Amino acid sequence: MSRPRRRHRGIWSLKRGLIPLVGRAAAVVALLILLAWGVGRVANDRWYWSQFLWWIPTGLVALVAWSCWTISIIAERLGSRMAGARARPLVLIGAALATAWFVASLRPLNLLKERADGPVRIVYWNAAWSTPTDITEVFEPLDADIIILANPHPGESTREVDAWLVDLERRFRLGSPLQSERSHRARVRKISVVSRWPVALRDEVAIEPPPTAWSRSTLAKLQTGLGYLEINVPTTDEPEETTPLRVVVVDLPSDPLLARRDVIAEAHDMIGDAGWTSPDVVLGDFNTPRGSASLTPLKHDRSETFAAVGAGFGATWPRPIEQLSIDLAFVGNAWRPTRHRTVDTGVGLHRALVIDIAAKPGISPVSEEQPADDADAPLDEPVRP
Repeated sequence: MSRPRRRHRGIWSLKRGLIPLVGRAAAVVALLILLAWGVGRVANDRWYWSQFLWWIPTGLVALVAWSCWTISIIAERLGSRMAGARARPLVLIGAALATAWFVASLRPLNLLKERADGPVRIVYWNAAWSTPTDITEVFEPLDADIIILANPHPGESTREVDAWLVDLERRFRLGSPLQSERSHRARVRKISVVSRWPVALRDEVAIEPPPTAWSRSTLAKLQTGLGYLEINVPTTDEPEETTPLRVVVVDLPSDPLLARRDVIAEAHDMIGDAGWTSPDVVLGDFNTPRGSASLTPLKHDRSETFAAVGAGFGATWPRPIEQLSIDLAFVGNAWRPTRHRTVDTGVGLHRALVIDIAAKPGISPVSEEQPADDADAPLDEPVRP
């Protein structure tokens, strides 16, 4: 008779002790996460301390909040005491708000817009030292006009990538109606570029942020810099009439201990100090999520392509469980985005960006017959406009 009583006493103790405690703990955890997330939404990354809260993924917050809310309810029903009942309404409101925020970030209304392939398609991918198994299988079907490949693996696979880029340039050159003597390929910093149209100008600058405990690693020091390109793009049915498409490729430091607002402000100042013409396209790995206040100097009056014509999750890092959109593209001046999507390359930590753009009406073409003064500059040397 004593054994059943001890077993009954153990179950009663579990109902009155551990199960309600789990329910209350789940509610408290959800409230703390929602509070941190909410402060991050309000403060954005305007301050150093708030950038870490701003980086908390909204989708993950919603998932955790709903899970904790469910656990709290189950714990109360299984136990004999209240398990976070007072906190649950706040958790419910916070979870609903995070869910609504996440759904809004998917840009569902953009599905109602006309999103067509543009006359200029740019593909950008930060390989992040990964080794593509077969790069042609990933990029050939995209039918890109400009391919920008950043940070390829420095090993044996680089030869395969370079061989493919050389072959692609040859095909672009043979198929180009411009018959230009300029190269269709360029390299700026750790970035390789191949274009359907001639690359007229290019330049590069390095970003050297102050060292932190994290950035003393070699990898952190390598992935920093800006590249500038001018590509003569036809804007009419006459192939000899082109306009320079000015592109700045961004590869900002991945050090999480750096203040993003300072890094991006420095990058903006470097563009001005280098004397580059205001870019039509700014794209690359910003290591800063979409919507960050710190992006304002580089964004300026340009349109963020996903916000303008993208739809869906849109996160690019870290694959294969992407949570943040840190690979971004901004288009302005005489161009407009017509389509934005991301592609899983199968390797690495970043998804590739595929953006289509079109010239706005009234853009002024220039004749390809009037080359720039530096048209004959050697391709292995950087050229300043």
